Amino acid sequence: MSVNNQAIIHDAVTLDAVIIGGGIAGLFALAKLLRAGYRVVLLEQSALGNGQTLKSQGIIHGGTKYALRGKPTAAQRQIAHLPTFWRQCLAGEGEFDLSACRVLAEHHSLWAMPTLSSRVTGFFASKAMQSHVTVLTGSEKPNGLSHPDCCGRFYRLDEPVLDVRSLLDVFVAQYGRFILTDCEIEYNGHAVSARRGDQTWLFHADKRMVTAGQGNADFAEQQLRPLQMVYVRVPKTFGRVFVHVLAASDKPRLTITTHDSDRTDEYIWYLGGNLAEKGAALSADKTIALAEAELAAIFPWLDFSSLAFNTVVINRAEGIANGKRPDTPMISVNGDTLVAWPTKLAMAPMLADELLARLPPPQTKQTKSWPAFPPARVGHFPW
Repeated sequence: MSVNNQAIIHDAVTLDAVIIGGGIAGLFALAKLLRAGYRVVLLEQSALGNGQTLKSQGIIHGGTKYALRGKPTAAQRQIAHLPTFWRQCLAGEGEFDLSACRVLAEHHSLWAMPTLSSRVTGFFASKAMQSHVTVLTGSEKPNGLSHPDCCGRFYRLDEPVLDVRSLLDVFVAQYGRFILTDCEIEYNGHAVSARRGDQTWLFHADKRMVTAGQGNADFAEQQLRPLQMVYVRVPKTFGRVFVHVLAASDKPRLTITTHDSDRTDEYIWYLGGNLAEKGAALSADKTIALAEAELAAIFPWLDFSSLAFNTVVINRAEGIANGKRPDTPMISVNGDTLVAWPTKLAMAPMLADELLARLPPPQTKQTKSWPAFPPARVGHFPW
């Protein structure tokens, strides 16, 4: 370590890899590599999860939404195992111990309104989907959807919903000493420097992994698909709702998840689906007006007129899959840099597997000595 005009420059550290970007993709990659014996650090320029991760709804997709056209798809089959993988981890019995993560809902639901075609509703009851979808009877309606005017067919999906900030806290508790947040990152060949305040750390590594979401554009071509999500503060009497609402098409008209508020008498209803995709081309005011109209039409027995609405803009960064929307994780190789996109939060463990498969065996010796970083900082939900 050297001191130069009150600035502290720490001795260089030799690593197998440096991970740039502290969203859920980078954290799973960090855990995967450490467990495999690699010497690795994760660097994040702000707080963990501050990009797309903390703006996600926390749904662990198993591909059901990809099958909404009424037939199984390759994408649905490739990721159908993910809810089971996550459940094992959440129970403390899987590859990663996520047992301290808070689960908001054990299952997401699907509400097929009467206007939905019989072809799609028939498919949900078919043998092809029986292991992923459970048909619910009237007495089994999901929480918040038991009103007698709530008509249609209801299905329970094998897709848990997680408190994403709690998930980030789990990784910090287990791997925080390998994470440096709120740092300025510079690159010089195989050297990466990270400066936080008056301290600078220098890392030498043969491989870099970039999981920086929108920041991946500095290393590889990508595509951005914007969304404008909406959240509304609702009284607790509205209930905890976790549902895809399907009406006339195979795309969810509305996807609702429920989250805790900082106020004891209310919940946050977080709204995605087709509403958020339409909202990407609208102003915040028009998106809110659309959300109010959709909620009033779907829940006519509830009064949303005096509630507080806000919007959240998300630029979903994705790899380019032959000009199409990717359905699975993607990796682009740029010299010694692997640029990675998980595509969905639920797919982050898949991406970690693929990144590990691209690496040679660990080259650096594991030692007990490690830089003492300041505590890693976790970001906050938009609300």
